[in-house]
Amino acid sequence: MLEIAESAAVALNDETLSVLAALRGQGVRIHLDDVGATCSSLRYLAGLPVDGIKIDRLLIQDIVADESQRVVVGAIMAIARGMHLEVVAEGVETDAQLRLLRTFPWCAPDRMSCDLLQGFLFARPLPAEELGERLRGGQAPMDGAPSPHP
Repeated sequence: MLEIAESAAVALNDETLSVLAALRGQGVRIHLDDVGATCSSLRYLAGLPVDGIKIDRLLIQDIVADESQRVVVGAIMAIARGMHLEVVAEGVETDAQLRLLRTFPWCAPDRMSCDLLQGFLFARPLPAEELGERLRGGQAPMDGAPSPHP
């Protein structure tokens, strides 16, 4: 998977967009990262050859306590779902965030809110060597947290 920061995506030229489209054609999945971190125009999203978006951790951080954050995240998720894009929420650190993102109020009952969740609730970043050791030893790469799949 290739991730492109939302702030960089608005400056992509036609040649770069062609390369991204060719990569997608070869099976490389492309996600737009840090969605919601800046006030970029949503019109760029429609023209980008991407398979999914990652909602920025700053939007997830206060999602439980701040209704306006939930509205913004809900709008981003609705746009992504309408465009048939995978939705990843980054920065999940608490059980309350996890519960909310699993059953987001604006999602249809037959659809999960997020396809993937990532954050310190599941595991801290690991050096490649430690990850390799855990996998060779039959250990899950996670810290014993809940399943990352909603």
